[in-house]
Amino acid sequence: CMLTKGLRLYAEELQLKVREDCAYGEVDGYLISLYQNAEALRLHVQFALFGDEQATKRFQVDEFIKPFVTPCYLEGYWINEAGVEIGFRDGFSVMKRMRELLPQLLAELKRLEVPGGAVCGQCGQPIVAETMLMQVGKRVLRFDSDCGRALQEQMEAQVAEHRAEKKHRLRGTLGAILGALVGSIPWGIVYGVGWFVGWLGFLIGWCAKKGY
Repeated sequence: CMLTKGLRLYAEELQLKVREDCAYGEVDGYLISLYQNAEALRLHVQFALFGDEQATKRFQVDEFIKPFVTPCYLEGYWINEAGVEIGFRDGFSVMKRMRELLPQLLAELKRLEVPGGAVCGQCGQPIVAETMLMQVGKRVLRFDSDCGRALQEQMEAQVAEHRAEKKHRLRGTLGAILGALVGSIPWGIVYGVGWFVGWLGFLIGWCAKKGY
């Protein structure tokens, strides 16, 4: 989905970079993304709370957001070690709700001393060398160069595999159709001379299978 007019205006207020399907940038030391998915407007904030030792802070972030989840306020939210995604129900006051929640959320993350900024979204370690920004789905995330390149290679391999499978399925379908057509030729011959032979059904199926 393309960005709504309201999201674009808010992105400009926050001085975010705007793409066709998302807006992203750093606000108060945290990388955020704005985008639309289905019937909800979504906000993603990247941070780093990796490992069991950070479980308490993840719980505290969860407890902070939970009271906002009401039928007319939030659709829902999802927290993991690398950030939080919040879905706002679309409606007349949706941008007002987002403007209210984002500053409060960022202030709470700062109060809890949750790392943001120059932290890798894959391994959770501080980025000391080259930084990579990558769009994953509709979110833009920050990675160190090693994790970013590894993730990019993985995504490219998945795309190539998907294309190969799609091409194979298309060839298989066309082959099966051609095989079935070849196998049906004897039916035409037998029908023309007035015979009925049960094994021809098996022959058509066998030809279709071979064609695939």
